[in-house]
Amino acid sequence: MHPALFLSEVLRQIFPHLYQIPGVNSGLSHEMCMSEALFVLRKSLAALARTCKTFHEPAMELLWGDLDGITPLLGCVPTLYPIIGGKHWKDFSCLPVGIKPLSKHETLHFMRHAARVRVLRMTASHLYFLRVLEASETSLFPKLWSLSLSEMPDARHVQFLLSPALRRLSIQTLSSDIPSIVARCAALEDLIIKRPYHNTAYELSLPSDIVRSCKRLVNLSCNTPLNWAAWKHLSDTPTLRTVDIEGGVLSPFNYRLKFAPFIELTALSLSSDTTTDITAVLQHSEFPSLQSFNMRVRGCTRAEAEQFFRALSQCKASRTLKHIEIDSLRFCPHLHTLQVMIDTSMGIDIGPAAESFQHTTLRKLRVGASSAAATEVEAVARIIFSVLPCADLVTEWGWGSRGSLWHEVNRRIQALRSSPALSRVTGAAAPMT
Repeated sequence: MHPALFLSEVLRQIFPHLYQIPGVNSGLSHEMCMSEALFVLRKSLAALARTCKTFHEPAMELLWGDLDGITPLLGCVPTLYPIIGGKHWKDFSCLPVGIKPLSKHETLHFMRHAARVRVLRMTASHLYFLRVLEASETSLFPKLWSLSLSEMPDARHVQFLLSPALRRLSIQTLSSDIPSIVARCAALEDLIIKRPYHNTAYELSLPSDIVRSCKRLVNLSCNTPLNWAAWKHLSDTPTLRTVDIEGGVLSPFNYRLKFAPFIELTALSLSSDTTTDITAVLQHSEFPSLQSFNMRVRGCTRAEAEQFFRALSQCKASRTLKHIEIDSLRFCPHLHTLQVMIDTSMGIDIGPAAESFQHTTLRKLRVGASSAAATEVEAVARIIFSVLPCADLVTEWGWGSRGSLWHEVNRRIQALRSSPALSRVTGAAAPMT
């Protein structure tokens, strides 16, 4: 055997390449192709683990590293064979007849493989299997760093899933125990809350309580609104980098709260029925490192749009912001003038996968001070014309504005509008006089 194959680091780079999805000509659906590839991978890894001692540990790490439920682990204990698949388990309130909780010896055998699990996804049916683990008093998955739960287990079983190494937690069902559970995961960095929307005050407060129990969050995604106390906690979390919140804010702004700047936050995505909550967040916060901002709203009035853009321009993000995506202008079909702080030198582009969008009534656009070179006039004009085909006046505001540059941009936009082919494609109308 080649000497390089005696190095576990080399084997860990080679073995993952056994995962090969069948080609498009296989006649199988994408889901079936992935399932077949996973089956072949696991079968191959099991064979490699039995080949020699050198291959054993790297192959076992991959074989048990990513699991959908704990059913495969139950197969490591012969006494649990009857309940694998749940065929003989009709009453989930208790263990099947003849099945007892694992002994300490059986639990240790179970944990030999459980200790290799890094990623675990648990559905509601998987949680019932935790009943056989009553003999354990510590975490069964000491190296687990990613856990996805579609339903919360009983409080006495949660300890089996908690890990000092846990970095990522995804939950779809909330309970009163979760804030205290999350607080015990000191290393938690990524939190994902996805759940059916509920309206009671207690149910609405739980996501905020969970967020406030996290001390080292880096990435947060939550499909429910948060209260202002949770937003205050986020502003005090120096490790926070990305935030994606749906549903706005639960209550009017509490002026007794003083927000700290979101020092490290680089990406912010907010969704709400209107811009009111989003505007309030921007008005009372500072984002000195923000590079990407995404807003999704059902609709907004002209006055709401003006307040939002004013708040966006004053939240200390103008020097760092590179990407803005706003799904709201189309709900202001009669908007005539727009003033927004955008540096047109920051690589503005329209990607091929971007949603097609034109605003056909906007006629005046004012942008922030730009360092765009004269050689970029053509590109800037084409981008503006493709999205705002009726804009006949683009001006620059702020210190250091260069009227001559924008005069050339406006002149080029007029030339594009005069082109019969382009005007038919964009539907641009003749400029108003």
